[in-house]
Amino acid sequence: LVSLRSWVANYSLKFQGCHYVQQFRDDEEQNQQGGNAGVQLKHLVRFRLCPTDLCNENKSMGCSNKYGDYVVGLETFVDVYYEYQKRLEEYQCETYLQNNCNCQNDDDAQGDQEMCEYDCLVAAGMEDMCADGNPYEQDGQGQQDNGFEVERYMECAELEMNQGRRHLEENQGFGLFVGPYCAEQGGSIHLGVFLDDSCSEFADSSQGRETFQSITGMQLP
Repeated sequence: LVSLRSWVANYSLKFQGCHYVQQFRDDEEQNQQGGNAGVQLKHLVRFRLCPTDLCNENKSMGCSNKYGDYVVGLETFVDVYYEYQKRLEEYQCETYLQNNCNCQNDDDAQGDQEMCEYDCLVAAGMEDMCADGNPYEQDGQGQQDNGFEVERYMECAELEMNQGRRHLEENQGFGLFVGPYCAEQGGSIHLGVFLDDSCSEFADSSQGRETFQSITGMQLP
């Protein structure tokens, strides 16, 4: 495992597209669907691992030699990629704070250090990515926690909000599902809102974006 990780560390990932295939449900999936046999859509992602020094993000294929092509399930790809991006952002934020903000040696109270770090991040335009909140505001002031957490929907899952079930029912959002899907040409991946627990039937003609906004008052990430 260690040798595998060290090998992969020298490579970069180039997303090449996603697509659907139809396949019959296995016995377990039929049981989960109440004995419904038939076919289902399987979402797949194709990507290439290129040597980092040869990888060109402006080329559709990434590289032309010393590469490996792979296909994985959409949910697996999205989950791993999201986790990687999250860790990368955390590393970038910590590195910037340590090397540029000079708040660690502040002898003032913890609150003053948080304000120092926040001011530094705002000056760099990094507060949205790095700051947990605005320390100048009182708890809850200026913030509306709608409870939508993107990481819940790396695979198809029922829509949940902090306002609770009653809020969803009142806004016709109860029983809806959110999950990733491939864009029409397969060149990108987005979150959509669906009517079914396999995330195959969109809630509206805009892939669920209008429905989501009418329920939550915000744009679907």
